[in-house]
Amino acid sequence: WSGYYLNDEKDIKTYGVLNEAYVKYGNVNKNITVGKELLKWGKGYAYSAVSFFTRPKNPLYPEDLKNGRSMVHIKTINTLNSTIKNYSLDLVYMPSNNTFNSDLQKSQNFGAKLYMLIGDIDIDLMFEKSNVYLDKFGGDFSFNLLSELEIHGEYAFDKDSSSYLLGLKYASNYDFTITSEWYKDWNENKFIYAKVSQKDFYIDYLTAYVTGIRNYTQNMNSLLLGMSYDFKNNFV
Repeated sequence: WSGYYLNDEKDIKTYGVLNEAYVKYGNVNKNITVGKELLKWGKGYAYSAVSFFTRPKNPLYPEDLKNGRSMVHIKTINTLNSTIKNYSLDLVYMPSNNTFNSDLQKSQNFGAKLYMLIGDIDIDLMFEKSNVYLDKFGGDFSFNLLSELEIHGEYAFDKDSSSYLLGLKYASNYDFTITSEWYKDWNENKFIYAKVSQKDFYIDYLTAYVTGIRNYTQNMNSLLLGMSYDFKNNFV
């Protein structure tokens, strides 16, 4: 649950959002989830082209992404002794009406995701089929080029448009991290994103970061400076 206080000089609003509330039955390898859940599809950190059943990522307002969708989600995981070390299959049904996912058009939405670990490469293939929205298909990948350097990418398309992302993440053994991504959204806007962060910044449990985003389609820039402190009881 998230609570908000907004003051736009004309009106003051306070409201709450139930981000997730679901029932899960089964075990780690096979389970079914019913309720409001946040699916984490895609490899991108600032943006995801293949997050078909979640709200769009916004690196300047990351709390928006915490709000899940009401759905039925079936998952199965299997391990193999072959080139494909393990794989998993996700099946999703997401209705939209006056009660569930009411911010969307009334529709019946189905989807699936197949995950495979082939050697040392993570690969996902997914699709979304709807009786109202355009059917979408996509895939993503990630692998470590070096022990501290990860390469990742995504590509998705429908009959009218496409969206993609290519990025890298460097994470040193002393918690200095650089993330950089180049991506295009479904509205044909192209972005360059970069984030630099350092844990234990002069003080234990203090993380400092700077995030820069350039929309070079619309010639717009934004810069975000921030810090967060992790208390021992998981309060941030």
